[in-house]
Amino acid sequence: DVMLSQKIEKRLVELLEWGIQSSQKVQFDYESYFLEKKRHIVTPIQLQNINEALCLEAYCHRSNSKKTFLVERISKAAIVSPKKADSPVSHSKYTEEIHLDSPSNSSGISERAYIGFSTARLEETANSNWNSISILEDIYSELKFRSRKKASKLSERVLQRLTQLRNEHSAWPSTAASKGAQTLSSKLFKHEKGLLKHYGYTVGIHGLEQSERLEILDSIFLRPLMPMDNGEYLSDWDEPGTAERLQKLAESIAAFARNAKRRNNSNLHKAIQDWETDLAYLKKTYYDSYSSFKWPHT
Repeated sequence: DVMLSQKIEKRLVELLEWGIQSSQKVQFDYESYFLEKKRHIVTPIQLQNINEALCLEAYCHRSNSKKTFLVERISKAAIVSPKKADSPVSHSKYTEEIHLDSPSNSSGISERAYIGFSTARLEETANSNWNSISILEDIYSELKFRSRKKASKLSERVLQRLTQLRNEHSAWPSTAASKGAQTLSSKLFKHEKGLLKHYGYTVGIHGLEQSERLEILDSIFLRPLMPMDNGEYLSDWDEPGTAERLQKLAESIAAFARNAKRRNNSNLHKAIQDWETDLAYLKKTYYDSYSSFKWPHT
């Protein structure tokens, strides 16, 4: 009812305000433009009214960037930093009032993995794991809680390295086939073919019409993936509507096109044309919203 809704909103605002005051991480589910809920872990910065809507400006630890969230789209919020026991907002009471049918559980959330490390030890760990995005992300997250000059300098250096690694890992694939072997092992495409085929995606002379292919690609990008027997592989596709999933989808299609070009088989011309047409559709429809990776050239 209205009273319960107002009470929940008040508790949510109190929790976010406490996260801002204490620089503690907050975990919550957020409903996106595509009506997909995604789990976020953020360090809240400030609450502000934008166009008569209450919004949260926060540092998102998933994307390592500042983002703005509509408070009305936030649900299942909870303090997840080690200091949560000191919060003036009762965590258990908040859970009872907001998660009436789904108790909060943050046991699977990584909390300040390096909280016990000195800044010198953090630097040593960073240097010895200079190519690991996941470890550097945890170190960078920990450094956000530290204000001394040495920690700030290390934070800047780690962030620069993370940016470099993400750019290297997120370069959009090219479908231009280099000279060399005319064919590549089908093992390289086992899982990608399995996923797209799982959705009925086919190209070429006997393939689907373009409208049918694009409908499948929309579904793969925007919605949760259908179950397969390889859950670990599916986790590599990240969440619906993300740049990571868009890149994974495009990399798969571009790889098919490159492999077909190396075969130099005239029977594959229609398939190559279909793949490149579908890549062009993904770019026009979704890629223009992203800037974290380069679009492939054919």
